Amino acid sequence: MQDLDVCIPLPLQIVLDDVGWWSGANDSRQNGPYRTGISRRHVPADYLAVAELGRRLGMRPQAAMVLCEWDRENILKNVPSATWMGKNWDNSVNVGPQLDEAAEIIRSNNRHFEIALHGLGHEFWHKDGTFSRAEWADDAGLRSETEIKLHLDYFYRIMEMNNLGGFPKSFVPCAFKYTFGGNNTLARLLREAGVEYVSTGFGCMKTFETPQFKLFGIDASLFVVERGNEPGVAWYAIGGDAPEKMIEGCICGLHWPNILHENPEQNLEVVERWVKYFEAHNKVFTKILARDTVHHRAQLAYCNLTDLQVKEEALILDFSRFFKLFDQHFHEGMTVRIKNNQKCEAVSGDARLTVKADSDFTAINIIFDDCRQRQVKITLK
Repeated sequence: MQDLDVCIPLPLQIVLDDVGWWSGANDSRQNGPYRTGISRRHVPADYLAVAELGRRLGMRPQAAMVLCEWDRENILKNVPSATWMGKNWDNSVNVGPQLDEAAEIIRSNNRHFEIALHGLGHEFWHKDGTFSRAEWADDAGLRSETEIKLHLDYFYRIMEMNNLGGFPKSFVPCAFKYTFGGNNTLARLLREAGVEYVSTGFGCMKTFETPQFKLFGIDASLFVVERGNEPGVAWYAIGGDAPEKMIEGCICGLHWPNILHENPEQNLEVVERWVKYFEAHNKVFTKILARDTVHHRAQLAYCNLTDLQVKEEALILDFSRFFKLFDQHFHEGMTVRIKNNQKCEAVSGDARLTVKADSDFTAINIIFDDCRQRQVKITLK
């Protein structure tokens, strides 16, 4: 048993930005929003593509949504900083049966479609009518507490208007403008609204404190994850092939057009290419596709903060470093993989185990009965 190759695989979550626009037009040169930058309007089939990607992979991808064009009642007249029309906001061009159809797709595919908070109009329009990037912050710093609260409130009002469920647990800052550490008003207000998880490019955010780890940090109790710049596909690229290079980090950050086709009836052809791309990741010994955001958070924490060793005929998992950051184990548990040429059985008196073996490796899923368990011993047979 001493020569066993053992690892706690790095989880991979899929995040799709800018879901929610109905127009695809990039109007940024006319002081409007960038939107998705494609030459056609979006249709309900584009939402089905997100759900189908998740269903095929057994995952729940994050759809970071922009919701101004879901406003059925023009309530965003009350939030002039949220849109390019300001107090003259009129969304009648986007109100129609497609809203109901897309909302039903999202609701009926909830297991494979997570709504994440992205924004109302993605940018921030000032009193003189010009905009700056982006909605929650720009290079100078965060928007005012009053504006942040207003945008959060109206995002949820539009969700309620369309029966899209409770306030999101996940947040993707527009243009990745985020502030980590210090007196972080945004983090506090997000937490108060119910957000638990943030993903952004660490190289894009303003830092008053350094994130505790390379791939994640804790900011005002929010779990903030490094998105990086992978796989590096252009945000407006539609109908293309998935890249050859695998993701090295823990998030594959895409934009909605990347999984779509110019002809919506052919969306699933593009989805199929991405399914094959992600399935290849799951076959790599040191990588695992996250079932959802909470599983991703748990596995990422355990991957970084667990000391694992093979001792005689047992695996010893020590969580001393984990408990320096967290008060108790995650309910989702963790996965350990063993690479060998023979099937092995695993038993433990310290935790509940589910063992699944294939030709490449054995996966041991661990659920903790004692939320404060400091060490787990797994005997291998």
